Amino acid sequence: MRLTWTSQPPDPTLREEWNSLVFQMERPEVFYTWEWATAVARAFGGSVTPWIATGYEGDELVGVAALTKPSATEVAFLNGATADYCDFISLPGRRKEFVADVLDALQKVGTRKLVLANLPADSVTVAAVQGSKAFKSFFRTGYVCAQVRLGSEEERRSLADSLLKKQMFRRKLNALRRIGPVTLQHNLGTGLTTSALDKFCATHVAHFLATGRVSNLVSRERREFLAELTRLLAEQKWFDLMTLHAGSCVTALNYGFRFQGSWFWYQPTIVNKFEDLSPGYCLLTKMVEDACRDPETHLVDLGLGAEGYKERFANAERTTLHATLSRSSTDLWRARGRYNAAEAIKKWPGLESVARRGQTVVSDIQKRIGECGWRNTLVSAGRRLQKAVAGTDEVLLFQWRPGMQDSGQCPSPEPLTWEILSAAAMRYSDERETLDYLLRSASRFRSNEKQGFALLGADGVVVHVAWLSPYDGFFMAELGEMLQAPSQASVMIFDCWTPLKLRGRGVYSSMIGQLACRVAGEGKDVWIFSAATNSASVAGILKAGFELRTSLSKRKVLWWSRTSRHSRGLAESNQVNAVPNGALR
Repeated sequence: MRLTWTSQPPDPTLREEWNSLVFQMERPEVFYTWEWATAVARAFGGSVTPWIATGYEGDELVGVAALTKPSATEVAFLNGATADYCDFISLPGRRKEFVADVLDALQKVGTRKLVLANLPADSVTVAAVQGSKAFKSFFRTGYVCAQVRLGSEEERRSLADSLLKKQMFRRKLNALRRIGPVTLQHNLGTGLTTSALDKFCATHVAHFLATGRVSNLVSRERREFLAELTRLLAEQKWFDLMTLHAGSCVTALNYGFRFQGSWFWYQPTIVNKFEDLSPGYCLLTKMVEDACRDPETHLVDLGLGAEGYKERFANAERTTLHATLSRSSTDLWRARGRYNAAEAIKKWPGLESVARRGQTVVSDIQKRIGECGWRNTLVSAGRRLQKAVAGTDEVLLFQWRPGMQDSGQCPSPEPLTWEILSAAAMRYSDERETLDYLLRSASRFRSNEKQGFALLGADGVVVHVAWLSPYDGFFMAELGEMLQAPSQASVMIFDCWTPLKLRGRGVYSSMIGQLACRVAGEGKDVWIFSAATNSASVAGILKAGFELRTSLSKRKVLWWSRTSRHSRGLAESNQVNAVPNGALR
């Protein structure tokens, strides 16, 4: 067998031969196709280097290994971060020979380690890798993928009937029907517009925010990957965007596939507005029902992840393995040690939570050291420790002075929506601090306890977010104090945020001024506060048209503390105003 290697995206001339091999594998999957590898190579070209081996017998293509090189001495599956199943592509009878030749070639060019994620446990590749003389291997369980096997015509009818008769499904379906007729629509991609795919991505990001997570679709590369994958798979009629409608309302979606008799539940999401009606559960039920009616479909694959709802549908499963191959026994012992430690920790939920928090702390410390250096990090930690033992914190409270700013000077803030939060997450996906803020805002927005407002740029994307709360009973975390309002009409602006890349442009001052104008116009008495040491924030508040009224200071020594309040007059406000303006938030 003759091997050739390339670091370029898959050659278009290989498309037909490549896919022909996929069709002849023991379990063909859409993830093995030329289209999938090409979409990955094109979308992630800036961060992923393809390393593709093609095996020939004469002029006939007999094997493909779609790999990537994360480093000069490490190799992984090219599709490993996007595909639910990954494998070497060849006829089953040629797999052992092809895998052996690929591994021997990798050893000769200095590869020391291979990480093969999502390798199906029932693939003949497993035995081929275990028999390699070039590398030692360690296998562990990756995922157990739930599946719905459809069986005979009678079994299909029985399955569909059992799903449709479930009490939960009938109850949720009836609730959706009160909105309008419930239908599942299939879009095979040929007429799919860019706006429809953008809507899916925005909905997915919004739902993840609502559940305290960050969707992988906040990444521009990941969205480009889906767009490219949609285009390529639609050409083959392998793509299916499934949408559950209640009347004219979209309630749930699944970015899925139809391939060689299988339907795939790849990336589902729901519209947050309809969350209480379980539209995702209804969508999956309708999807299985439609698959049962299609005689060419024999399997509905529910993909990676052990979500509990999948157990209500599954009657089969498929296991994937995570394989580590190395020329060093030490590397394999490390891999075994990490895996065994992780498995042991999972048995103790409390310990797992502690371990995750520890990982976060270590990661934050490493990041700070990388940005500030060891010396500044230690100095900062010392100051925080000193402040925790003894110190004084002072917070300044400012009241809005009506008429100080013309509300028509700039766009008025808009009430927060899931669409606004989702668009912000995608725009500022490279700012970890902003994503953390958006997660906090999403939790608060979902609870409906406070009002959120966003100042939008010319393109409709957030440039600043601020929150509004009743003054009375407002908990000031900076001092650990509950505030009492000067009047029933008093409200507090709090938790303001400007994305990092927009700071220093006066956005903060503009936002709080416009928000105060809006709220004061509704008859409210508007307040805002800032730490006395944050000169940039204080300057922005005064520039917006607020006047210093009160200061709260808390003195603390170990477990003893005392809070005092001081009224501040106009003269003191002017003195504060003389503080040199830093970069406004």
